[in-house]
Amino acid sequence: MRILESRSPGHEAETTSPPRLDFLQATDQPGLLARFGPYEVLAAVAIGGMGIVLKARDPALNRIVALKILPPALAANSLARARFVREARAAAAVVHEHVVPIYAVDECSGLPYLVMQFVQGRTLSERIRATGPLSVEEILRIGAQTALGLAAAHAQGLIHRDVKPSNILLENGVERVKITDFGMARAADDSALTQDGHVAGTPEYMAPEQANNGTVDQRADLFGFGCVLYEMATGVSPFRAEKPLVALRRVCEENPSLAHTLNDRIPEWLGLLIQSLMAKDPASRPQTAAEVAGELGRRLAELQNTSDPNRPGDNPPGAGGIRPRLTLPFWLAVMIIPLLLALVAIIAMRPKSPPKENTIAVTPPGETNPAVGSESQRAPLFFVSASGDQSEKGFATLAEAVEAAPAGAVIECRFHGPQVVPPVDLGGKALILRAAPGFEPVLRSSRPGGRILFTSAALVLEGLTLVAQPSPSRERGRPELARSVVISVDGAPLFAAHCRFEFEFGSSLPARPPPEFVHLRNVTTAGFYQCEFSSGAGFAMAWLAPETLSSNQVPTLDVQGCTIDGSLLSLAGRNSSTKEKLLLRGNTLAGDVLLFLVGATPDLPHQVKATNNLFAMNRMLRPYRAGASSLEQLLDWQAESNVYSVEAYAETTPAVNRHEAWLASTATDEKASLSATLGIKTRLANLTERTRATEAAAFALTPEERQRLAAQMGTMPANLGAEQNETVRANPTTNGEPARLIRTGSNWSASTSQKTPPAGERIATVPAPFLKPRTNSNRHE
Repeated sequence: MRILESRSPGHEAETTSPPRLDFLQATDQPGLLARFGPYEVLAAVAIGGMGIVLKARDPALNRIVALKILPPALAANSLARARFVREARAAAAVVHEHVVPIYAVDECSGLPYLVMQFVQGRTLSERIRATGPLSVEEILRIGAQTALGLAAAHAQGLIHRDVKPSNILLENGVERVKITDFGMARAADDSALTQDGHVAGTPEYMAPEQANNGTVDQRADLFGFGCVLYEMATGVSPFRAEKPLVALRRVCEENPSLAHTLNDRIPEWLGLLIQSLMAKDPASRPQTAAEVAGELGRRLAELQNTSDPNRPGDNPPGAGGIRPRLTLPFWLAVMIIPLLLALVAIIAMRPKSPPKENTIAVTPPGETNPAVGSESQRAPLFFVSASGDQSEKGFATLAEAVEAAPAGAVIECRFHGPQVVPPVDLGGKALILRAAPGFEPVLRSSRPGGRILFTSAALVLEGLTLVAQPSPSRERGRPELARSVVISVDGAPLFAAHCRFEFEFGSSLPARPPPEFVHLRNVTTAGFYQCEFSSGAGFAMAWLAPETLSSNQVPTLDVQGCTIDGSLLSLAGRNSSTKEKLLLRGNTLAGDVLLFLVGATPDLPHQVKATNNLFAMNRMLRPYRAGASSLEQLLDWQAESNVYSVEAYAETTPAVNRHEAWLASTATDEKASLSATLGIKTRLANLTERTRATEAAAFALTPEERQRLAAQMGTMPANLGAEQNETVRANPTTNGEPARLIRTGSNWSASTSQKTPPAGERIATVPAPFLKPRTNSNRHE
């Protein structure tokens, strides 16, 4: 750490500036970038601290190879040249299918270089960034192969010293592991090139004994390997920090949260194994990579022999294709090969009392559980995306991320399962809050009746589950608690896609006041796309549109592809010229009342456009005072291709109780609709266990219902209801484009239009999968 602190800015600039490639020989041959010695250079692949990697063709053997060349700036340094040659000799001594082989070592124009296998694929780091946490099967498969490669290196007395995801290559197709870059490796019995104070490796994957300049053996690689497993399981590095010094301090002093507490798909035994690999004391870790490989291989064989492809977590959506089934004898055979090559060395490195039955003891060291420690000990879960000259930053709590995020920023949630969230006030800061790709985060309110989010600026939500505790009922004559609300928005647009809103399963909801998931006050624009609302009582939304608007503004609430168990909307009418518009397209709604009108009779009826919806409601319309107004005074209903399973339509004067009266009213303009008996509401009410899967089954039409509807309608619409409406179109001008936050002057708005207003400035963009198709299995998994 003292060495790092003492480094001057000039030294940093010298070591991080990209090496030049003018040492390559020019060529006029089509398709070639240049020549280097006898090799035909096709492309530059990467630049590392100890070398430049080029993709080339070996004309003598007519094969594609990778050339790793010592940069000219380092080639003049005798220590760097010696370390580079040592890397070549050490790596070439390891012959194993999970280590990148060295074909040749040579020199050209004074520059030493290695000739290695060119691996078609990507690094494990790139894989995690693209898909998020891996499935348990993938973690075990990649982890077992990596451990086998490390065991082969250790059998040759070689320590890698820089085990991290970017040094683990995954071949295209089968994703076979190849460990590369032994640039930090050294022979266990040779310390001639190691100087006091020299820190080699990547700080956030470095073992504490490396950071403290202590004695380093093969167990240091196991610490880095534990960090790699942790990142595969959670999607984040356990000791990640913005600065190397901070990462080193975290490695030496802090313990990350257990992986299975951050990702509920990870079995406890694996979380404890990962934690034992990252023990501060090398003696508390598993002692050899061969042991770890055996344990992971055995667990993988058990999983593949007993796994159910439909079991949640075994093969989550996007986790990749089906892998070849590897049985226990295969793994034993692969393990035995490197062991037989150096049996004496392996025996010397084994612990004196190995666990029985090739099972590693995974009881974590006797340290405080970081899951219940202070905030500073918790791993970052919420990440403010990079923008401008600001790099990405991670925070343990949502409140910290919101406080640090600039207006218009994107905050990503990178965790699985629930995190308790005290109420967070976003203030006047426009933000995009979303699940990172591959994650399914759950934000749970910290107290009964407590809000999760409040904002007065544009807000975009994507891929989140928000769980609230309803306020408890109060006895008659005693003041009631405030209405339960999950999200409050005041005077700003709100968009939500692929989100789920629910109250605690098993909670008893109070009758009065009914809870609300989303409270919209003075909101002109809001949209919900392929969202789920699960309460069984209360309202999905409450909406109070602005009283004063410009002549061309129409307050619009857009609900598409959603499933709603409960009442849809509490709408506050105002004596003004405001004419709110509600758009309902491709939803499945089941519950008490579709629209509950609060307040006096409006000057203009509320406008509703409804297409391809399934309505399984007790009532379509309920005024605050039943019978005080006619349907024509309250509603302008324009609809097409809807199915109604409704007990009574409107409590108005006169009351509308039958489908024929609903169609005959001048307040409704209905085309191609019908009345049918659907059991959706009954199935939801009879659920003994409320999960996303059981709700999805209850919302889905039965084969008998489908057959009956097809007979009544002549043909079954392809996009009837939420379960089949998988393509979302926000409105005719959006073309399914990602949402953006737009700033015009000091005002913010959420836009789904591809065009930015001339006076506007695009600050942030929500990438896919916002407003993109999603399968039923993904939504309800």
